[in-house]
Amino acid sequence: MAKSWMLKARAEVLEAVEKINDIDKEQYIKLVQSVLKQYAGKAGASSVEMAHMMKDFQTAWSHMQAAQKSGAKAAKGAKRTAKKVAKKAKKAVSKK
Repeated sequence: MAKSWMLKARAEVLEAVEKINDIDKEQYIKLVQSVLKQYAGKAGASSVEMAHMMKDFQTAWSHMQAAQKSGAKAAKGAKRTAKKVAKKAKKAVSKK
């Protein structure tokens, strides 16, 4: 069962990531480390729990990158579709 400080730390990291438009892995790791450092002494967080959270955040980075890539592909496909529709509409209008 997740402890409340773990959920709060995750929320803080996500908020900070949303504020930064273009973040790379190094910035993300530094951000995670600074947030986890705040929680290191709180609520009896053990070093094992901190290591587990850090590993969890690193896994989250790879998931974010995969989602970003798939989102970019979807946007590119939507742009192509929009262009095709615009061309068809233009042809239809010019025929009339």
